[in-house]
Amino acid sequence: MDRCPDGEGTTRRPGGYSETSDKMVDDPVRSLAGELAQTVEYSKDLTPLREFQWADFLRRRMKLKDVEKDFEGAAENAPKLANGKDADDLPGWCGPA
Repeated sequence: MDRCPDGEGTTRRPGGYSETSDKMVDDPVRSLAGELAQTVEYSKDLTPLREFQWADFLRRRMKLKDVEKDFEGAAENAPKLANGKDADDLPGWCGPA
């Protein structure tokens, strides 16, 4: 993957990001992907920028305003999406639970 979406879904080259996390734009959907990674819903693998790929997947299936309004509710719904067949090409996908 040579490009990944930023906090607004704009595709950028990986080198276009800040090297320090304090200068990165807050992206609730990427945070949601990170939360998902802490569960057993997908395996931890070494694919570079995998959290951006998962965030892009979630962004296409969830409304940003819903994630911002109810992060916990979105975190409860995310595993259902992550286990679906639509996610089978994402790094670490484990299939239906």
